[in-house]
Amino acid sequence: MKTSASPVSASRERTARRRPRWARAIEALLWIAGASALAWVGWGYLDARLYQQRQERLLEEALASPALDAGAGESAARSEGEPIGIPADELAGSTGAPATEGAAVVPATSDRSREQPRVAARASNRAAAPRPALDALGRIVVPRLGLEVIVADGIDARTLRRAAGHIPGTSRLGSGGNVGIAGHRDSWFRPLKDVRAGDEVVVTTPSAISRYRVEWAEVVLPDDTSSLRPTSYPALTLVTCYPFHYVGTAPDRFIVRARLVESRAATAEDAARYAPRRGR
Repeated sequence: MKTSASPVSASRERTARRRPRWARAIEALLWIAGASALAWVGWGYLDARLYQQRQERLLEEALASPALDAGAGESAARSEGEPIGIPADELAGSTGAPATEGAAVVPATSDRSREQPRVAARASNRAAAPRPALDALGRIVVPRLGLEVIVADGIDARTLRRAAGHIPGTSRLGSGGNVGIAGHRDSWFRPLKDVRAGDEVVVTTPSAISRYRVEWAEVVLPDDTSSLRPTSYPALTLVTCYPFHYVGTAPDRFIVRARLVESRAATAEDAARYAPRRGR
């Protein structure tokens, strides 16, 4: 017994047969465009996360390496500066008289003297080993807000997609003066919507650890750059768009100003102490 198709199925089949070829081509193109857009967004997110993780690792290595390099350099300098053998002035005896002309230098045979060339070689190899370059300038952490982001140089689209960006013309990160940092409101700087006066901001660079305290936050027009002017005190100015939940290009700017509280030279211990939380 043959079963007849339902009226709805039959209507869909007739519609599909009547649809022209160009309509089917447009539909296919739209599907391809949608898939490409999703792939592009996914790649951008993955690229940003990989960049952040890599630069965080390199920053921690840079914090730890000065102490290691200093130790290696000290060993190398000590090995190069100490003669392998008995110095000629010791051959003169305790009276301090000059050594007899033509006297042979007695080679040392102690374990320490035999180890010195190997120490120097290891130090030289360690210094010559290539290291990945740290592209980032440092890292900003606002502990109460859970904001943790690497800071790169510049505010072009690619930089701000992967990190927060140092605003050209302002003081360098970790230095005195007014340091300007920009970030997207829908990614790295989204936690700033809950900022308040008194929040601590920790800035880590390969050479220094600086602690700032938030003084104020305000909304300004896009062309108002007064907050980026030089200040009479070391300051950190964070800039993002506003409102935070606005759909499309946000019309205003959100400014957070923090004042330097403490700054000191970075040490190897800071690599672990100020390391960001894993698994974010």
